[in-house]
Amino acid sequence: MSSSSTPPAPPPAEHSPSPSATLTAAAPQPLTALQDASVTALTLVPERTLPRRTSPRFVPGSTNLLDIGEHDGTRLLDVRTGDVIRELPEIYGSYPRFSADGSLLAIFHFADCSFYACKTNDLQIWDARSWTLVRTFSQKDWRFNAAVISPDNKRVVTTSGEHSSRVWSIESGQMLFSLVGHSAIVFGTAWSDDGTKIATASRDKSVRVWDAASGRAIATLGPISDYSPAEVRFDAAGRQLTACAQGHIQTWDLETRGSISDIVIENQ
Repeated sequence: MSSSSTPPAPPPAEHSPSPSATLTAAAPQPLTALQDASVTALTLVPERTLPRRTSPRFVPGSTNLLDIGEHDGTRLLDVRTGDVIRELPEIYGSYPRFSADGSLLAIFHFADCSFYACKTNDLQIWDARSWTLVRTFSQKDWRFNAAVISPDNKRVVTTSGEHSSRVWSIESGQMLFSLVGHSAIVFGTAWSDDGTKIATASRDKSVRVWDAASGRAIATLGPISDYSPAEVRFDAAGRQLTACAQGHIQTWDLETRGSISDIVIENQ
């Protein structure tokens, strides 16, 4: 008596799609509202395309976008519809940056520049609610590199091609004091959230922390790497400071002055 068994299933045949084969999927829906931070990936389908200018910036606390031209004015756009809400021909320039609450806008005007000096070297502060000019600061020696408005909107710190930074009063337009100590060009700067400390990052590969009321030096951190730190940020509590250089991110504890994180990003 012969035994029978179920033969094994044949292996699945290899499938090579024909040249005419296509994949189909449901068409993505147009983006109609800003998504919250829990969304990790989105497919955006533009409904309208407008000629972009130089420096688009979201207006904090709103669904508006400020599309800033270096020489040809600015448009205030509704990002939900793409509609131009307002033309602002008098606002133009480089490196725009809003205050933390979005009520003020800092923007630079440069002209006739050579290396780190410009014949026209102005920092303008605009009211981002009424779009009226609040204050213009001018510097005749070195070109501005960065400007950050204080959390209370009363002062602004600027960096430049010289080895120091300056703190200005927005109300009076006067320079209050200089932050002197770096030995090379100063790039990035930041305020702590409580407005009591300022940090600056320099080509001398160091980061310095200052008392925001007096300009007194509190700490010198670094060197960070073989590259100059360009950006610097405090954590929300003002107890840690992070600086970013090319391919390098380092964080310090401001109480102990010790490094608590040192990340090197290598090129693949």
